[in-house]
Amino acid sequence: VGTFALPEAVLIYPAFLHTLPKTEMLSGFAEMIKTALAFDALLFEELLTTNVEDLREKRKDLIFKTAKLKHKVASKDLHDQHIRQCLNFGHTLGHAFESLFSEKGKEISHGVAVAAGMICETFISGQLTGLLKKEMIQIQSYLQNNFPQPEINAMDIDQMLHIIRHDKKVSGDESKLSLLTQTGKCQPRITCPEKIIRKSLEH
Repeated sequence: VGTFALPEAVLIYPAFLHTLPKTEMLSGFAEMIKTALAFDALLFEELLTTNVEDLREKRKDLIFKTAKLKHKVASKDLHDQHIRQCLNFGHTLGHAFESLFSEKGKEISHGVAVAAGMICETFISGQLTGLLKKEMIQIQSYLQNNFPQPEINAMDIDQMLHIIRHDKKVSGDESKLSLLTQTGKCQPRITCPEKIIRKSLEH
């Protein structure tokens, strides 16, 4: 535990998906979307015509493609020093959503939290890394159509910013985020002021 090592093998057993509730399927689906957005625009195009239930039967191939892509990324950056950090896209704010709702006693699933985090971090990408508005709208609309949206108010935003300040990727009042430069391309360690994170949550 705690060591860096590539697996000897990755086992994919689609029959197991039929034992999972939709909530768990959405958690896996969010991770697939994140991987495609960060590394493969063509894979994201395939996901655009897919919903979470398709993965149980019609599009099991997408699970294989995503696993293969994640393996490729991890192999290039085993110690998580550069490009592998793009697998954190959507997770800094996603973890803040998870923590907030856990503290309120209204837990949300990891997938719902990461989807909300991706919506916010897509907005931030439009502000900081040049993601085109039409791409931002496409990504956000797709996530909003496929995942329930956690509702937050002004006090929740203050609490989430407090949570983010204690994230391992934060220095002072600035966070280091992995952000999209375009669909399928991501840049790690982008400095993001707290005021832009606030704007993304208000958005």
